[in-house]
Amino acid sequence: MTDERRTGRRRHPGADPEKIARYLMTIAVQAAGGTTCEELQQLADAALRNRPPA
Repeated sequence: MTDERRTGRRRHPGADPEKIARYLMTIAVQAAGGTTCEELQQLADAALRNRPPA
């Protein structure tokens, strides 16, 4: 079953769910390791700036 049929939404052609999951796990590990909120925000901002256009 395709993502679209399962969720009713299309996945962005440039999206890679495995890479997104790895990124989120990296952020979670950093947060658990004591990274500050400000540093986590900087990481999130950088990721959003570098994402493929919609």
